[in-house]
Amino acid sequence: MSEATQFQVGSEPQWRNFSPGHESDWVKFTLRRNEDVQIMTLGDGDTYLNVYDQNEEFIAEDDDGGTNYNALLRLNLDPGTYYVEVTQLDEVFEMEYELSVQLGYTDVDPGSGRDGGGY
Repeated sequence: MSEATQFQVGSEPQWRNFSPGHESDWVKFTLRRNEDVQIMTLGDGDTYLNVYDQNEEFIAEDDDGGTNYNALLRLNLDPGTYYVEVTQLDEVFEMEYELSVQLGYTDVDPGSGRDGGGY
């Protein structure tokens, strides 16, 4: 968790990647009040999400709740700092994926992505 980079809730989705030797990608975000939050991955690989609170207590996980093999979590969270761990289940050494952390719940658009194609 110490390697988690700050993620601004509600910002544009970020393209991130796994590189050789890095099996997990960590981000953290902070909420100032109770919020509904949607955490989602999009990409060609099989991603898995784990969410922890500021005390490093496990909160939730998801494997294939999104489109295809992408992960999707919809949570109601209290104020505080949260950590999101994204892992890949494909055992691909290099993989790119899109991560979004949004307020509220939105429909999942399987046609979104950098090239406009579906996953």
